[in-house]
Amino acid sequence: MKTSGKNNRRRAHRPASKPTQTEDEQLFRKVGECLYRHTSGKYYALVKRGGKQFRRSLKTKDRRLAERKLSELRHQVGALRIDEDRNSDFESLAKHWLALRQHGLSKSTVKLQLYFIENLTPYFPGAVRNVKSEDVDRWLLERGQGLASQTFNHELEVLRGAFDYAVERGLLLANPVAAIKRRRVVSKTIQVPSRQQFDRLVSTLHESYSNAQAGYLVELMAYSGCRPNEAASLRCCDIDLAGQRMTVNGTKTESARRTIPMTPAMAALAKRLKEKRADAKPHDRGDEWTSLLSAQLSSPVRWKQCLQTLSSLGVTDLARYGTGSPSASGTSRRS
Repeated sequence: MKTSGKNNRRRAHRPASKPTQTEDEQLFRKVGECLYRHTSGKYYALVKRGGKQFRRSLKTKDRRLAERKLSELRHQVGALRIDEDRNSDFESLAKHWLALRQHGLSKSTVKLQLYFIENLTPYFPGAVRNVKSEDVDRWLLERGQGLASQTFNHELEVLRGAFDYAVERGLLLANPVAAIKRRRVVSKTIQVPSRQQFDRLVSTLHESYSNAQAGYLVELMAYSGCRPNEAASLRCCDIDLAGQRMTVNGTKTESARRTIPMTPAMAALAKRLKEKRADAKPHDRGDEWTSLLSAQLSSPVRWKQCLQTLSSLGVTDLARYGTGSPSASGTSRRS
């Protein structure tokens, strides 16, 4: 019993064993405030702000250079926001970034970039400040690989712009997509039809009743260089046959309105279209009605001129037959 008591007293006075070092402590040695040196000789930084740690390799074995880089890193980390705005999510941040640039973009570009933001949002959930390289990798693997080169570059441009804005606002230390390169866009070979092929295309469209107006639209775009929406919005008053010029109301941007000279082919087309307009004159040949109705689809109603023609022919009483609002009857009485 006495021997056992002495052994217990010896164990009680025996000094406690030193705690074993972790693997990081074995590899890294603290050499200054927020500065660590790896067993390989390279220096690393560990900076804390707002309950978050920022570990960065300073990529140097020189102590003085490492201290300068550490100072720059601490300045960047010190600029990070730790207020409520730091919890902004990607969608709200990206839309705010787009709203600041919207004044210099066309409506179609804004609509397209909003579409890209909606597609990107599921890959960057949570607060922007918590975006990691793993989120970027997931976008690249799950979505980026299936995108066409041009679409991929557009989405990458939105990501870069939004994350650059996050860095400016102090929500991110660095842009996580800065190192991703744009894809090479291979332009498709444009096959320009020959004159014979173009004439055959236009002739086929003109011979088809359902696509009769499409033939004129194709000719108009070919002879004037207008975009489809510009050609569709062209009005008779925009064409000056005497001055051999036409005014195009651009639809892409507000400053796209322009006046261009008419080529001989465009002038000939304009004359044909003018002759085919509804003329408010009587027609008694049945074989004309198909072309007349087709022309009326893209021409003004010219109701007042019709009433004036009827009056000049001695018509005094009118009977309206058909469905619709009584506006035509009222217009007849006023005319």
